[in-house]
Amino acid sequence: MINKTKASNTIFQTGHQYHSSRLYTYIVDLIRQGRIGKIIAFECQWNRHGNWRRKVPNPSLEKAINWRMYRAFSGGLTAELSSHQIDFVNWVLDETPKQVIGVGGVDYWKDGRETFDNIHLTYSYSNGVKAKFSCLTSNAKDGYQIKVFGDRGTIIIDRNNAWFYPEGKKNKVMGDVDGVSGATAQWDQTKGYNINVEHLNPTKQALLDFKAAIINNKTPLSNITSGARTAVCVQMALDAMYQNKIVKWNNDIRF
Repeated sequence: MINKTKASNTIFQTGHQYHSSRLYTYIVDLIRQGRIGKIIAFECQWNRHGNWRRKVPNPSLEKAINWRMYRAFSGGLTAELSSHQIDFVNWVLDETPKQVIGVGGVDYWKDGRETFDNIHLTYSYSNGVKAKFSCLTSNAKDGYQIKVFGDRGTIIIDRNNAWFYPEGKKNKVMGDVDGVSGATAQWDQTKGYNINVEHLNPTKQALLDFKAAIINNKTPLSNITSGARTAVCVQMALDAMYQNKIVKWNNDIRF
């Protein structure tokens, strides 16, 4: 795909739509400006309660309809859910991980599936940052969430909202937070100050950005390179879990 894209005059956009979210781009800028201090770690989850299975009218159509359950056709939870959050971490840090360890299993939905119904991954980056990713299919508590931990504060993000939770007494950093949010910050005891940014649904915004990239002949933020890097990270995680080993980044890979 990389070679085809480089040889083509058409615009390629990868479907990691949070690159287009004005909330997410704002947060990435905040983090890079040092508003949460030195990044220490990430904790990301995407929990659901459901078996991911679709009804099959004829057994011969099982793999065609429930392709997500089979390793020949799908990377499972890692590829379809965690990849969006892995892409976010790579984006924030502007680098790829050194290695990954992980475990998972078919431990709840005993229905013949091959891809795991729960995954737990830890990526290590060269700057010492560790990023954890988990997906459950038998408990939906807190659903989708990203936590970015810094030595000055924490940013918590869901699909549509974000909060800044400062280290130490909140009054000491209130001025900074007001400037960060661009509006009067509202304190939530469990989530800190809200970050107010007007934004569209990320998928809708991604389609609009794709249209603009085509019209203006510009490379999208979510492009072949960012997508390929995330795809490599996904494969690293699958190898780590399926083969029960530490998988390191292949430095021979060129984008």
